[in-house]
Amino acid sequence: MPYKIIFYILFSTIALSGYSQVVEYYFKFIEPNRNKINTIVTQTISIDNVKGDTVYAYANQQELDAFLKLGYKIEVLPHPSSLSAKAIVMATTIEEMAGWDRYPTYEVYRAMMKKFETDYPTLCKLDSIETTVQGRKLYILKISDNVESNEPEPEVFYTSTMHGDETTGYILLLRLIDYLLSNYNALPQVKELVDNLQIYINPNANPDGTYYGGNSTVVNARRSNANGIDINRNFPDPRAGQHPDNNQWQPETQAMMDFAAQHHFVLSANFHGGAEVVNYPWDTWTSTQEKHPDNDWYIGISRAYVDTVRKYSPSTYMDGFDNGITNGGDWYVVTGGRQDYMNYYHRCREITIEISNTKLLGSELLPTLWNYNRASLINYLKNALYGFGGTVKNTSNEPLGAEVVVLNRDRLNSSVKTNPASGQFFRIIEPGTYQVAALANGYKPSIKTVTIAANEFEPLNFTLEPGESAPVSESFEQVVPERFTFTNGNWLRTNLAANSGTYSLKSPAIGDSQSTTCALDVDIREAGIISFYFKVSSEAKYDFFMFYIDDKLQGLWSGDITWTKYTSILDKGAHQLKWIYIKDGAGNAGSDCVYIDDFVLPKCNSQVALTTKINSTAFENLNIVLGDSTKITDANGKVTFQKYPLDTIVNLKVYSENNLIGNGVVEFKWQQVNYLSNFDAHFSATFEVNSKGNPIQNATINFNGEQKQTDQDGKCVFSNVPFGIQQAYSVTKDGYNPASGTVRIASDTLYSITLNQFEQLINVYPNPISSTFWIDVVMKEQSNLDIRLIDLTGKTVAQLYSGFVSQKSFTLTGDSKAMNIQPGIYIFAIDCKHFTARKKVVFIH
Repeated sequence: MPYKIIFYILFSTIALSGYSQVVEYYFKFIEPNRNKINTIVTQTISIDNVKGDTVYAYANQQELDAFLKLGYKIEVLPHPSSLSAKAIVMATTIEEMAGWDRYPTYEVYRAMMKKFETDYPTLCKLDSIETTVQGRKLYILKISDNVESNEPEPEVFYTSTMHGDETTGYILLLRLIDYLLSNYNALPQVKELVDNLQIYINPNANPDGTYYGGNSTVVNARRSNANGIDINRNFPDPRAGQHPDNNQWQPETQAMMDFAAQHHFVLSANFHGGAEVVNYPWDTWTSTQEKHPDNDWYIGISRAYVDTVRKYSPSTYMDGFDNGITNGGDWYVVTGGRQDYMNYYHRCREITIEISNTKLLGSELLPTLWNYNRASLINYLKNALYGFGGTVKNTSNEPLGAEVVVLNRDRLNSSVKTNPASGQFFRIIEPGTYQVAALANGYKPSIKTVTIAANEFEPLNFTLEPGESAPVSESFEQVVPERFTFTNGNWLRTNLAANSGTYSLKSPAIGDSQSTTCALDVDIREAGIISFYFKVSSEAKYDFFMFYIDDKLQGLWSGDITWTKYTSILDKGAHQLKWIYIKDGAGNAGSDCVYIDDFVLPKCNSQVALTTKINSTAFENLNIVLGDSTKITDANGKVTFQKYPLDTIVNLKVYSENNLIGNGVVEFKWQQVNYLSNFDAHFSATFEVNSKGNPIQNATINFNGEQKQTDQDGKCVFSNVPFGIQQAYSVTKDGYNPASGTVRIASDTLYSITLNQFEQLINVYPNPISSTFWIDVVMKEQSNLDIRLIDLTGKTVAQLYSGFVSQKSFTLTGDSKAMNIQPGIYIFAIDCKHFTARKKVVFIH
């Protein structure tokens, strides 16, 4: 697409104090596609405002060149700071600032900050945290009743004008300093704040931008710093990584990062201009993508700021957007902003207050804007006095560096951390009842319930006992836990990287625009710590590792990240954990994967499947008693228990009906779903053979692969018989009808077998047999008849007859020599409709 630039003003490079100023363009263009605005546009230039389809933006020369290559037509506009030049009056002395209707020169600004410290030495302390690119001071003034002490009080922070041409907040914060100090002994609400808070105020975070035209004027102020970098796009971003604008951290950025790291800010606000709205997080996500866990609280305090403003301002002030407030990303997405940096990386609660539609407000209007906002500025700080807080210490009363988590709420670093030196913490939160956990490495977590009333503070102190931070762990040294499930490729053990030991879990290779997931479903028995180490090697800002609990994003990381520990707490109940590696549409870097190691979680319940075998064979309908639970095996010998306590050793008993077949223990681990138990179960089976109550001696019993004879008491004992539901047996005795069937072997048991003596229905002669023999059979009626010669093992030696006999008597003749029967003891087996008979005979030569 061809592009056209309409120039209203040309920017030239000018020299100031030996520094070469960088060209900054201000322009507008049309883009109806909000997704493009929130992605490719915001990644290329610095968006200032979006009104319908019209986007207003800033860019340095490099950014503009890159943007024009995208094919956009732009209209270059006069710089906003040039529009109010005639209305700007500068104060060249401190005295000229008395009416607060002027802008101070840089020298007067410095003198004012020093004078505050001189005039109120017990209430305020001045610090220069760093110098800018051009050597100007970044001043921060601390206000507190014991200013030299680091008291156990909430730390709060106001900062303004990181965009150097948005100057209204600069003057309002200077005036707020004066208001707090001069009214400390006059106004109770001021004294309450100063006595109970540690207040830090930075009136101007980008003096190089504000004094772009020289130290004596704010006319021609610029948005960016002296290097042409938008500081409010230069911070680490929770989604886009450490350098979302592809620039190194600027001195002003680094100074703020270092300053924030030295403190534990509970509440903060940064002031801008160019709109009139209170902007709450997130900026890097829209509200449909991710809401801050404290979203309702943010809406409440944003609404309170605007509602208070309305009492002192005309109805047209702060009346746009959602009645004066907006979610940052819903306005337009910003990456690298200070607001998200403070909230995500320092667990603060910061909002952005756009205080004036006009960036460089006319001097005479500055008192008016103060009157609009004074009460809101005071009331906003009061929020730091509400919620709950206290200390986390060990049993020796020593302070701990700990994390304090609101269960079922905190994620994306919304939990707070203690000051390790004092163990102190503060958590601002809306009224309600909450379960709160404190956790520290090497200590058992502690959980308490706290109820917060409106505009109240509830003390909450924890004493942690020494102990393991989590009871179960997995370092992937042996196997991948069976309970993990994967989508789009299996995550595998690898020795390419490990936090400890030799192995870790590695995501599989995936293509562009794809993702892969490792998931774990758990049912936590008691709330406790979850933690794991991770290592990321991906294309920064484009390919991400993300961790979810119950489909809520807990954290995300991109680029090259060495082994880092993630720690949180899981409440009692069912949860799903997901580790996801996702790639964008093109490109890769590093190993293009994520590694996980040393995973720990609280003890949990889950499904277990137990297959029980007896003598290596599975049986149906066995009663499996596992602790206090009972199940019956299926055809594969398997039972399944839902929500069974894991990481426990449980007594196991196996019954067949009422007979105990085996007992032992089984250890259930969270990593494993399927278990196998095998019991060796052998018993003795005693057969007692009788006829009409009289024992039968020398009856032949075939059972368990053995053949034995009954003794004089008619008994026969088989030892080492394996468990079986239906074990076959047969009993024979000359002169008796044979018996056969099955017996159940589940204990040492006596089985009584009754044989019926049969009438002389058959006759074999001669006996012994040397050659010719006859068999006479008498039947009650015509029947099928089967006559075989079998050996003592039951093996058929000769089939003598098989067919239908129409007469009641039947005679069979045979010749042992012709049949080639070897000498020995044999049995004639005769079977017909009404009886079965066995007749023992001896064959001789």
